[in-house]
Amino acid sequence: MKRGEVIGISASKGAAILKKPDGSTFNPYQTEFDVFQGWIEKVAPGWNQVEGYLLKEKEYGAPLNWGKAFESSIISLASDSHESPIIEREKLFLCGFDRGFIPPDLANTPTGKLLGYVDGLFESGEIHEGKLTNFWNFRDRWGEPLTDQVPAEIQIQAQHSMIVTGLDKVIVSVLVLPKRPDEYEAIGWEIQQYEKEIFEDDHSGYYLTRESEEIPPLSWAKTLAEMGEFHQYFLHKNERLHSLMIDKYQEWWTRHIDGRKAPEPDSYDDIRRMVPDPIGTIVVPPDIERKFVQYADIGDELKSTGPLAKQRERIKVFLLNWARNQISTFDDKTKWIFKNEQGKKLGQFNGKQFRK
Repeated sequence: MKRGEVIGISASKGAAILKKPDGSTFNPYQTEFDVFQGWIEKVAPGWNQVEGYLLKEKEYGAPLNWGKAFESSIISLASDSHESPIIEREKLFLCGFDRGFIPPDLANTPTGKLLGYVDGLFESGEIHEGKLTNFWNFRDRWGEPLTDQVPAEIQIQAQHSMIVTGLDKVIVSVLVLPKRPDEYEAIGWEIQQYEKEIFEDDHSGYYLTRESEEIPPLSWAKTLAEMGEFHQYFLHKNERLHSLMIDKYQEWWTRHIDGRKAPEPDSYDDIRRMVPDPIGTIVVPPDIERKFVQYADIGDELKSTGPLAKQRERIKVFLLNWARNQISTFDDKTKWIFKNEQGKKLGQFNGKQFRK
């Protein structure tokens, strides 16, 4: 069965559902609404269109392509370092919220369940997860090798994998590139797939090419490992965390999938998909007007990045989410116009751009 046909909460989706104390997601690449839209479309095809929500376009970026290309190479390095072969690659595991086994023939049923595609299992009994990252990400987000100090979303992924497999240890292997994948592509390197094996010791299905050069990913990986850029981390089962995760998963699925209720937006992109065609004027009360003023004041003193930029982005999401639940007049059919009670214009939103 293809991955896209399986319905349930995967490790990466779980990291988007679970929230930090400040309300932000553990998954830096997806929001709750992203996850919800994908699943609800499988469970109830056409639901997003009926609600007027735009579906997110699939993203195919350099990090994803390079990660796939180096997957087999990282497994090869991990097998050598652990002196145990990795078997059962990309195996699907399914269990219910009660942790009971679910057979694969029920994988595409619209019932709540947990799923996990593990990168592999060591023959000695541990789960293997392989990651490709770059120097900057590794320096800022990874801790001391041979510990459990991995980024939060990878910790969640590992614990999720232990829930669905019933195993109690995950070995995370990470290969560190000196540059970001898009930097390599900027100087001419590309990832290509081949239809037949062209490198005797590399079975990844990919090769790196630039001009007339053709290099197997394993060659790069071995060189990086010799330079000390291959590391491993050891994560163990946390039963208390497992219980908390499952409780949250079940609550989320019941409310949002079974109950057909979209989660609140976490990002500006969420808002733009929720409200692609805003129309009319919305009168803003004094307490919300103060938020507009705060948004404008921050804009006058910040640069495009940093804490103030993030704060301004949160205010923008708050304002537009508030507007979704307001009654507007139909005097403008191309955008929302925000005015205070005295008629002064505070801002506008046309479905793509928000302006003060």
